Amino acid sequence: FKTKKQFVLSMCAAVVICAIIAGASSDGSSTASETSGSSEKAAAPETVIKVGDPIKEDNLQITVLSVDQKSTVGGQYFNKKASEGGTFIAVRFSVKNISDKPVSTLFGTKVKLVDANGTKYDQDIEASGYYNTEVNPDTKTLSDLNPGITVKDGAVFEISKESWQKKGWSVLVEGDKEHTVSIK
Repeated sequence: FKTKKQFVLSMCAAVVICAIIAGASSDGSSTASETSGSSEKAAAPETVIKVGDPIKEDNLQITVLSVDQKSTVGGQYFNKKASEGGTFIAVRFSVKNISDKPVSTLFGTKVKLVDANGTKYDQDIEASGYYNTEVNPDTKTLSDLNPGITVKDGAVFEISKESWQKKGWSVLVEGDKEHTVSIK
């Protein structure tokens, strides 16, 4: 890439393309509902975990590293402000291949934000792209994750400031199973 701007635009495009592919392959439907801010009722999770606790699956170990409230995501040139009355909740997580074979990460690890009523919130794809330019993740988008390798990624959710003030929030990590990480 000749300029930093071209690199950032390419990264944003890659994130959007991967999100579209992941959404379409996960249930065979269009990704319009994935990015429209729709919400749905969460299924009963199997395990409750805290931020920083590793979640072990068959081939991967997933850890929610941090959950931060932000009014703006992104860097100096590319950023996004939360809508009026809204706030961003940024979730950083790591994924480690704990198997003895490469694991495909094309469809990535899915995370959702869940309120006390069990309503699941979809990530804001655009805000997530800007956030990831800010925190510079080392995720594997189009290549396999080799044994013993750990990568970091992030997802951003836009919700109302008022609802965030309430207790009972969690992050739902969707892998081989569903895991609930208690955050508030």
